[in-house]
Order: sequence, then structure tokens, then C-alpha cells
Amino acid sequence: MKEDSTFLLSESTGWIVDWAHPAFEICRDKRRGSTYGKITYTVTKDPGHDWKAEVGDGKWHKHSNEVTVLKHMSAGVTMVCLEVHYESYVNKHGRRRRTDAMPFRNGQSGYTNHFRDNIAFFMSGYGMTLSRCAAICHTTPAIVKDVNKARLKSLAGDMKPTHYSRHLAVDEFLIEHGHRYCTMIIDADTGELLYLEKGKKKEQLMHFFRWAGDDFMSHVKAIAMDMNTNYSQAVKDLYPSISIVYDTFHIIKWYNDQVVDSLRRQEGKRLRKMADKLADDGKRDEAAIVEQERQLLFGARFLLLANNRTLEAKDRLNRRLNAEAKDSARRDGRNPDEVGHRRTDNAESKAAIPSSNEKLQNAVKAREELSDILSIGNPQLMRRKLEDWSKVYSSVGISQLTRFTKTISNRMDGIVSRATFRISSGKIEGVNGFIKALRRSAFGYQDFDYFAYLIWEQTHKDSLYGKPSSGGPARPYSRKKPYNQKRLKQTVFRLPENSNKEAV
Repeated sequence: MKEDSTFLLSESTGWIVDWAHPAFEICRDKRRGSTYGKITYTVTKDPGHDWKAEVGDGKWHKHSNEVTVLKHMSAGVTMVCLEVHYESYVNKHGRRRRTDAMPFRNGQSGYTNHFRDNIAFFMSGYGMTLSRCAAICHTTPAIVKDVNKARLKSLAGDMKPTHYSRHLAVDEFLIEHGHRYCTMIIDADTGELLYLEKGKKKEQLMHFFRWAGDDFMSHVKAIAMDMNTNYSQAVKDLYPSISIVYDTFHIIKWYNDQVVDSLRRQEGKRLRKMADKLADDGKRDEAAIVEQERQLLFGARFLLLANNRTLEAKDRLNRRLNAEAKDSARRDGRNPDEVGHRRTDNAESKAAIPSSNEKLQNAVKAREELSDILSIGNPQLMRRKLEDWSKVYSSVGISQLTRFTKTISNRMDGIVSRATFRISSGKIEGVNGFIKALRRSAFGYQDFDYFAYLIWEQTHKDSLYGKPSSGGPARPYSRKKPYNQKRLKQTVFRLPENSNKEAV
């Protein structure tokens, strides 16, 4: 960006500001329905300045006197403008035209360099939205966006990595509805964005490899990713020496989707057919029992997918909240039986559901064992445990589980490498969360380059602006103390009408 010379006007610049005689005006912003004050200062040419040296003697002739008003500074309730009086010139043929050069003007726009820097300060220092900054500076969101984009572009440059990375993480995120995705690569250690490209095929990752260069990729030891086959195939094709690390969270999530939840839906359909057949045969009592079991299985999705530790913590929290609600009702003179109906038997209900279904029992048990195996820190021990786990559960008679054991066997190296390289997709999932919030708050972005610059700035804040802390610990208190523990989200349920049971 150009240096602001508005407050450095002297005989050498050729412009004089009449700071002693401002013009005051009350303006109303019809678009926002607000009123603000406008102060205008007159800027004229210095008669002692040699303007012929800038215009060119004998080539240009004075055409007319011109006046323009440039926005200079805004403090929310007050707008400061400069009324600049300048001249325009034409050549001897009268075909070409030029005007006096104004070093304090931002190109050919209607504001000064100082006004541009004022917008850039608000967008960088305060992290405002476009509309909020436009309201404070009394301009349009389009101008704020252009200024902010130019600021980010000057910071990012070509966006190439400035240092070598030992570990990378790759993932995709949704940019438009209709399954339009974008591939993102970050440094798994620092969380800094390295590359963005529309699409989620292996070509996107190959483009990053060629863009970063062999020198950069020679320092990469491992890449963390989910179970996307396209990304893993790209690494195997171009850089087979780099280890692939499958994220543990995505492995368990894939197991829940492909095995537990699929099996739950399959068993629900089987019980529905059984209940219909019993009803057709006139066995209504047996059909009602089977239908009740199906309804219980239908509403047990959260219980089956959650681990025991989460359910036990939720039960403890709900018991405490129920007790607090009843005590508060007693103090207020209300009936304590009308409050405190949060569910406190999640762990017990989960244990009861698989016990009535052998297939679900085996599937949940296999998941708990797989989770324990994935937490092992010894690669050889993890491989041996996974091989034994696959042999045991490949012959239990569950088709979903059999297919998953084949997946484990085929991707054994990427799963076991988790014990060697202690990296995960945690940082890139955090960036994904920021991207979703950013896109949702702005109702989408049409300018993909500007969207990429915003993501780049967010992931490089520590290197650009410094860490927010003064070098001390990240958290100045301990989570181990009871009053500093993070509370789980309160689960409030409403009892169904005409029911004596606790709400599910």
C-alpha cells in the first residue's frame, strides 16, 4: 500500500490544507437510518510549487478547474472529508486528458490513503464484519471488502510456505450446496493454512505437491487424513516415502456409521416385519412386545454411538441439575415433582439395549475393543492387536462388521502409523469449524480468493500479530479443580403427555 502523505503536506508536496476554516454539515444515512456530522477541509494547490515540472512544459495545456471531495477519516459520529481543488490538462490535439497528481489519494477512488488505512486498521485490529466497518466509516461494504482484500493480499503474498513442515493434515469442507467441496492442506503442528483448491479428488493433492515443490515435500514425514481414498492414493503415487496417518476419530466415526448405526437400522426393519407378521396371524400381544422393542431400538441411536464415559458424565450432571431444580422449586413454594425430569439412566439403558440383541452386543463390544487398541503407543503391539481383532470379528456373522475388518486389514499401515507419528486431524477440524462459522455469518462468499485470504489470516494470526498470551501457560488455571471443570451441555427434555416414564 502507498504511504499516507496527507498530514505531511508542505511546499514540497504542492498541496496546502486549510485546517483553520472547516465547513460543518449534518448528514443522514438513509440506508442505515442514522445521522452523523461531516467536517470538510479545503485542499488547494501551492502556488509556489513548480507544477510545470510534473505536467511537462509545452506538451499539456490547462483545460479546466476541477473539484472533488475525498473521504479522509471517520470516527463513527463524525466524518472528515477533503475538498480538493485541482486542474485538468489536455495535449495540443485535445484528445488526451490528465489531472494533477494527488499523492494522498488512493488511486482514482473517492477516499484518501489515510481513510484506506483506517478501514484496514478496523478490519485487522478489531476483526469487524464488512457491514459493521462500513457503518462506522460511512461507506459501502464493497469498498471495505476491496480494502481488506488488498491488505490480506499484501500480507499473504503468493501464500507459499515460509518454513518446512514435518507433518501435514488434509481434509475437505463444503463451500456450496450441491456437493461442491474444497480441499485444504495445513501444517499439522502449527495449524497454518498451506493450500486451498476447489474439489476433493486426488488431483487437488497432487497439485499441492507440485506447487510446494520437491524441496518442501522432502521434509514432510507424515500426512494426517480421514478415510478418503483419493488423498491416500495421491500420496502413494507421488511420495510413497511419506507415511499416511488415519485419524482415530474418523476411524471410530466410520465404524459407528458403517457398522453400529447400519446394524441398528437393519434390526429395526427386521423387527417391524416380524411385528407385522405376528399381527397378521392374530398374535397381537406378541406383536405389541416386538413393536415395543423396535421403538426402543429406534430411539437408541445416541446411546449406541456414545461411549460409556460420556453417558456416565451426562448422568452425573443430570442428577445434579435435577437436585438443584427440585431444591429451587421447594424454596419458591412450587411442586418439586413438576421439575427435575432430566434423564439419569443413559448408561444403564445402553447396557440393556445390546443385551436383548446379540448382534448389537457384539458390534458395541468390538467398537470398545477397537477404541482401546487405537490408543496403544507401540506400533508393533497395535498391529498385532488389530490383526487379532480382525480375525475374531470377521467370523461373528455380522456382514457390516466383516466388511469393516477387511477395511482395517487393507489400511493397516495408515492406522498403525498413528502410534509412530502422534498427529491427528484435530487442528484441521478446528479450522473447518471456523470456516463453517465464517461462511454462516456472512451467508456465503462469492469471491473465493477473498474467502481464502480470510482463512489464511485466521490460521496465521500467531505469526502475524503474535500470540495473545505473554509467554505463560495457555490456561492460567487447572481443570482438575472442581470449580474449574468444564460443564457438559445441559440436556433438557419434556415429558410426553400421559406418561409416567422419564423422557428419552
